[in-house]
Amino acid sequence: MKVIREIAIYQKDGDKFIESFEIDFSVDKLIKILHVDIDEDPNVYKVYDLKKEQYSQILKIVPNLKEIDFDNFELFYECFQVE
Repeated sequence: MKVIREIAIYQKDGDKFIESFEIDFSVDKLIKILHVDIDEDPNVYKVYDLKKEQYSQILKIVPNLKEIDFDNFELFYECFQVE
């Protein structure tokens, strides 16, 4: 089982999907950035709405996101498995 983790970008007005970026962060790093409750989601499989502070931390690692206007788009951490 392979797990894909990505940052998905949606337009705020209308929730239209724009694009996504695959990320290769460790589970520990994601837990810190997303403030994950490890009792509830130890493997960080849930969807998380990124706040400005989290966006700034991820931006340091995924520079492609700098082109995204945080005020006009919503960003989510998403995870899914592929075979």
